[in-house]
Amino acid sequence: MFARIENGIVKEIINFNPEGCFTEEIVAQFIQCPDDTEQLWFYTNGTFTAPPAPVATVPAPNTKDRLAAVEAAIAALMGV
Repeated sequence: MFARIENGIVKEIINFNPEGCFTEEIVAQFIQCPDDTEQLWFYTNGTFTAPPAPVATVPAPNTKDRLAAVEAAIAALMGV
């Protein structure tokens, strides 16, 4: 596997040797990489690393959901 690196980021993965298939300028951007390397991974100091996992966020409740929660709380307080 070969990864095309641009500014330290894997932009493309190919499963063949790029020599003879692309111009010298493009071939120079390719580096042999482990099979599990993916696009958008980082390449720093000779090491490929996956980007950090996205942080899960909890969406803010919309007005309808907040109103239903308030009504349920009032009903519970009133014993309904």
